[in-house]
Amino acid sequence: MDDSVKIALYGPPGSGKSSAAGILEDYCGAIGLPCAVIKLADPLYEAQSAVYRIAGANLDDFYQKDGELLNSLGRHMRRINPMLLHDRFLARLHDVRSALGDAPSLVVCDDMRFPDHVFMRSIGFTLVRVFAPDEVCLSRRRERGDLSLASPTHVTENNLHVIEPDGSIDNSGTFPALRRSVIETLEKALGASAPEPRCRRG
Repeated sequence: MDDSVKIALYGPPGSGKSSAAGILEDYCGAIGLPCAVIKLADPLYEAQSAVYRIAGANLDDFYQKDGELLNSLGRHMRRINPMLLHDRFLARLHDVRSALGDAPSLVVCDDMRFPDHVFMRSIGFTLVRVFAPDEVCLSRRRERGDLSLASPTHVTENNLHVIEPDGSIDNSGTFPALRRSVIETLEKALGASAPEPRCRRG
């Protein structure tokens, strides 16, 4: 029996999906709820690392973003094998669920795109939109040190507005406001089963 709560975050580049996932991990640690964050785009980051290695360059971090390259890799990988990202995600999800066991837990995907929303809903994920003004998203992307900026209008980023969200997280203000919005979303998803926090962080 799968007692996990599963949340898929989506939104334009720079909206704060990874920040929201980090808050979820931190809060779950405070309330004693096992949590795992897994990405649909892991195969794209693997390919990005390979391209940089072949080109004789290094990345500071596996998840450092060369937005233009990741956009291109995403488009071509989905063309070559439309099921690749979903199949790899299912395998990773199986591994995570095996590691977490049957106890209640939270599984977060922090990089859902439009082509994935039907699949994610079909495997039990709650779809949560993360939003912020365009100018704020652009500023955040520049500040985090992306090697190049992905286009928010690229085919891999389009049509997010078509997805019907199960919930929304407002990241247009301060970090404490984001944290409150994220925790409210989690508590709503957990419902009556939400454990009391052992301590509050930050």
